[in-house]
Amino acid sequence: MSESRFIICPRTDKNIFITQKTIQNYAATQFSSRDPKNGYQKIVIKRLNGYSCLRFDHHPQPYLGILDNKLCLFEYPTELTYFTVFLFEKRKLPDGEWSSIDPEDGQLNFEASEGFSFKAAFFHIHTKSFLSFNKINKTYEVVPVPLEFNINEIDKSSFHYNFGESLWCLEAVAKNWRLEYGTVAEIIK
Repeated sequence: MSESRFIICPRTDKNIFITQKTIQNYAATQFSSRDPKNGYQKIVIKRLNGYSCLRFDHHPQPYLGILDNKLCLFEYPTELTYFTVFLFEKRKLPDGEWSSIDPEDGQLNFEASEGFSFKAAFFHIHTKSFLSFNKINKTYEVVPVPLEFNINEIDKSSFHYNFGESLWCLEAVAKNWRLEYGTVAEIIK
């Protein structure tokens, strides 16, 4: 089996990508134009303690987490680096139509995701919030989730309407062979 590397960009701006420029513990994560050689743009989604963790594909593979309402780098995994990744739709690159995802595709191994882009949302477990994009100043935001929000009853149509800027594009760009992998994302029907 293989382990996919993804690039992540805001759904509303496909010319900038999540990038780590300052490699220090708790340094804020930024956006940058696409650089295929930059391992700090490639994200590996790993399963840890029942949650998904986002790691950069560059030694020493630091984690992404939320601290003080900012997305930032973490040297080691903590509860601040735990996410649930939701997948809503996929499309064949470069310009295919968006379509629903078969729940069997939820493991995101490279063979199943190669050549596809996914609409995804990143729910941060500790803050109970979604990672969002602010179009005005091109920054990250942490969007609190309403108390009545039920993670088990989420559906595509209401999510698009209520959390539009919390949707991201996730594109598989590389792979590395692994002996094991687990389900790293939840499929939303």
